[in-house]
Amino acid sequence: TRKCSHTSRNTRWNPSCSISGTDTSGMEGYTASHRTYTEKEQWRITLANIYTIYADHKDNITALEFVEKMNMFLDKLVEQQKMNCYRVTRMKLGFRSMDLPEFRIDMEFDNMQQLDDAMTVTIHNKDVDKVHVGFNQFVNVETIQHFLYRDYPDEITPPKEK
Repeated sequence: TRKCSHTSRNTRWNPSCSISGTDTSGMEGYTASHRTYTEKEQWRITLANIYTIYADHKDNITALEFVEKMNMFLDKLVEQQKMNCYRVTRMKLGFRSMDLPEFRIDMEFDNMQQLDDAMTVTIHNKDVDKVHVGFNQFVNVETIQHFLYRDYPDEITPPKEK
């Protein structure tokens, strides 16, 4: 599941940008001007906080049902502008170098306040809490892992000069 846009609302597609097709894996090939890449890079710098969760689902639900319930919850946060976007990925062929859960959920926020607002609305808004509980009850709590990342370098901590 992919709910992230990799261009900002302010980025205008350059006429030299074109999608060249989709291969069998679903990956789009494209060419874009340097200007487009520059705008994307500037936009990514403002996305400072990426909240990542690794989790497995319980045995009483299929992987597809698990992700559908997760999407219902995460879509509510995006709709209410408490989160910019998210992406759900699944371990491919069980390939990993350490014992990590099967699903990875990346949620992108502008700043820590937006992340805090997302957590607050999850608790206080009955519609959001209902879909959160609807998804969360199927998470295998013995496997869940939480991480908070940020783009680096960023404007908060510029690299030190030697």
